Amino acid sequence: MPYVKDNIGTVPYYVPKQETRRLGLKSCDDVYNKFKKIGIEVKRENTDYGCFLTYLDIYSTNKK
Repeated sequence: MPYVKDNIGTVPYYVPKQETRRLGLKSCDDVYNKFKKIGIEVKRENTDYGCFLTYLDIYSTNKK
């Protein structure tokens, strides 16, 4: 999540940012439906080889 501090000693604050991920067709359907089911606003762009999902980065994880 992108946090910004204006000066040394000030409290950082969150700056909203979108994240886009490319998924395969089956994975895309599953993730998109789960996001919608739990109330996360997500945008979907379909392609021939899968799709791109765009959502707020606060819902992202760093699991690899």
